[in-house]
Amino acid sequence: MKLCLLAASLTTFLVTAAVAEEFYVVKNPKTAECKISNKKDDGEHVLVGTASYQTAEEAKAAKNAAPECNEKIEK
Repeated sequence: MKLCLLAASLTTFLVTAAVAEEFYVVKNPKTAECKISNKKDDGEHVLVGTASYQTAEEAKAAKNAAPECNEKIEK
């Protein structure tokens, strides 16, 4: 019985960890373009803010609200 409970707990933990995905708002410093990414740092973009978001919709709302993402580069 204890073995079954242990196996069920371990399975639940692994499934939850595998399903959980985080989204970030990142900005390309050369173009000033912001986007939603599931990677914190890809070497080309920098993180906007410090938060991660559970859904892409939350990240999109944060991107639209971030002043860094609403700046335009003057040429």
